[in-house]
Amino acid sequence: MEDERKEQLLQNYLDNKLTTKETAEFNKLIKEDNEFAADVQAFETLDHGLSSLGYQHLKNDVKSWEKEWLKDTTDETKTQSMFSFYSVAAVILILISVGIIFYYNSSTDPQELFAQNYTPYQDMILQRGSDDVENQSLTEGMQAYNMQQYDLAANKLNHYLSSFPSEYGAALYLGISQMELDNFDSSEQNLVLAMNDPMFTQQSQWYLSLLYLKSEQTEKAREKLIEISLNKDHYKSKEASDILEKLD
Repeated sequence: MEDERKEQLLQNYLDNKLTTKETAEFNKLIKEDNEFAADVQAFETLDHGLSSLGYQHLKNDVKSWEKEWLKDTTDETKTQSMFSFYSVAAVILILISVGIIFYYNSSTDPQELFAQNYTPYQDMILQRGSDDVENQSLTEGMQAYNMQQYDLAANKLNHYLSSFPSEYGAALYLGISQMELDNFDSSEQNLVLAMNDPMFTQQSQWYLSLLYLKSEQTEKAREKLIEISLNKDHYKSKEASDILEKLD
């Protein structure tokens, strides 16, 4: 896809002007083009940051400068320069405000971000009366999970899944229990497995991002948080955006 098309999609996204067709095109591009996804996150962070600090008029100034610049720019150079121009203009706006400089350069240790955002996910298996709750291993595993006895919970839930490997919902709670025990590799495997259950897909994505923070796999955490933040229907979209703004 031409860079000019990407720029137009990004601009329409920031202005909330994407058509239905463009939305599908934009979402497909986000999944397939990591560089574009990073650009979207960077511009979206800037956009949100300026708004939250009351600098809407500065955002408008950037767009005004951009329009004036494009009038005097040939088609041949527009595609190559538009992103750099917008970026430089935005950086200038940031640099003229000490408050914004502090806002964007403040960062928090990944494990601290984990601690600020982590709470074990509530039990939706026993509470909802799953058809499998009569299974002793599952019942005992979830009871142990609810009592924060994560070693016992992991043991029971692992036993249950060895007999019922397609019960992906249980894998979410097993993954969280293993994360509590700092068993990061097994936790990751089970949280990825839990994504196969539509009821727990978003929860699995969220806890996987937290796992990466806790285990200080910063780049993996950033990638997963970007994915979550760009899905405005995700139940943790805002929290993911907030973490990205603080992540070094």
